[in-house]
Amino acid sequence: MKKKIGLMEVKEALKDGRFRDTLPLELRDGVAKYLQNPNCPCNMPFFRKLLTTAKKELREYFGSDSEINEEEVKEAMPSLSQKEVPIPEYEVNHTVINCHVNDLAKQLAQLPKNTPKQIALARYQDEITCVVSEYPPPRAMKRPMLN
Repeated sequence: MKKKIGLMEVKEALKDGRFRDTLPLELRDGVAKYLQNPNCPCNMPFFRKLLTTAKKELREYFGSDSEINEEEVKEAMPSLSQKEVPIPEYEVNHTVINCHVNDLAKQLAQLPKNTPKQIALARYQDEITCVVSEYPPPRAMKRPMLN
């Protein structure tokens, strides 16, 4: 009976320096990130890549009578509902205003009127710091196309 290689076996193998040395160079960055935080769910894309690209190295490490557990690889693959949605990139202008509390309304009135804004305030005694993040108008934002 062939031994099945799953995620637990791969995690154990990654602790062994001899196995890590046999891996291709393109997987070395993922190994370093995994070793820094082995329990992070953010390592799943790395495990997927490892299970699909390093089959030869895994068989050499675990013996020729082993096979990769395809069911675990399929479970590790993202489903269509978990597909990553690209975040639209657009320029955000930040303005910092440091002034007396009574002058804040005057300063805010000088900002452009037709742009969406996000405001963060911090006050110490009579002085106030205001950070204004200005986003482009909604019609100028490029929305990602979802398939």
